[in-house]
Amino acid sequence: MAMPSMLRIFFPNNDKFYTLFEGVSLNVVKMSALFVTYVSENDFEARKALLRELEETEHANDDLTHNLFVTLGKNFITPFDREDIHYLASTLDDIIDYIWNSAMRMNDYNILPVDDAIVDFANRVARIAEILEKAIHQLRDVRNLMQIAENCILIGQMSHECDDMMDNATVQMFATATDASEVIRKLDVYEMLQIVAEKCQDVSNVVESILIKYS
Repeated sequence: MAMPSMLRIFFPNNDKFYTLFEGVSLNVVKMSALFVTYVSENDFEARKALLRELEETEHANDDLTHNLFVTLGKNFITPFDREDIHYLASTLDDIIDYIWNSAMRMNDYNILPVDDAIVDFANRVARIAEILEKAIHQLRDVRNLMQIAENCILIGQMSHECDDMMDNATVQMFATATDASEVIRKLDVYEMLQIVAEKCQDVSNVVESILIKYS
């Protein structure tokens, strides 16, 4: 009776890893789309409802990421390097966490209306999330290596553009702002958003690392 159990440990169904990763990447897409709606909404009550939905998505992804780590701990053989699996899952979760933190800061600081730079940034991150989700899904098939590599390059380029957008917004803010407290509040949000862009770049980097190891 023990043999089937041992076989499941040494020869796991790798489909479960891919399914979990795809679930996490879909949560990134959902979170980034919600954030676009959140930063574009000027009604206070509507934003509170969106904030609750963002929080629910963040919590749901924490559970999914935990499930992925549990699955990793139960299996000796994995579809790719264990450290890469752990880092990829953690970094995808970080994107969601920092989007959530950014939304919370904006709520706590009562940043309304939201400036165009943040709205543009949110839309760009939502586009990155869609490309990222596609790249994660493509990991199932080694024949997709070229497409994955192209998507990683695109994610990297767009992440740098997001970072530049926040740098430019910071310069513009210092040049025009007259309220020191507003500068401090917005600067905190800008810095949080830049971390979101950095985490997107980190995901691209780890996927590229997986490609190099297994191509």
